[in-house]
Amino acid sequence: MARPLLENQYAIPFYPALAVALGGSSTGAVKALLVQQIHYWCCHNKDTKKDAKRDGCWWTRRSVAGWLEDFPCFAKNTIVRALNDLRASGIVVAASFSANQGDTTLWYRIDYRVLRSVLKACPETAESKLDDYGLAPLPFHKREDGHYYDEKGYRIL
Repeated sequence: MARPLLENQYAIPFYPALAVALGGSSTGAVKALLVQQIHYWCCHNKDTKKDAKRDGCWWTRRSVAGWLEDFPCFAKNTIVRALNDLRASGIVVAASFSANQGDTTLWYRIDYRVLRSVLKACPETAESKLDDYGLAPLPFHKREDGHYYDEKGYRIL
């Protein structure tokens, strides 16, 4: 196993093909890292059974300041623009679940159906298998073959 380059620092997996599918260049790289982190935190919340399940989906709550802690190498505007692009494309869903109207912190999740269609449309990721760790939104159900089906039994791509 490879040794870490920087000890006592965390690493975020980076998938160059995902960056290409999300727009290429530096913009696609930022989006790929954000998608990876949202996926990571939603999986973490599911594993730890944190109170982060809303509308049948696992979410992660993150402020802009929190994103800047994860990515100190990016400017605030870069992160906000990438998140807005991901939301506009439908890959990332954001919502406010706070009863306090002054709380502007958003909750995020990935719409794996949309991400799957984006990956299928890109030659670099068309054959990639997407592991959503059972985080796909309901009412779709993952079966033993690894695919999702709706309540009528139709396969979801």
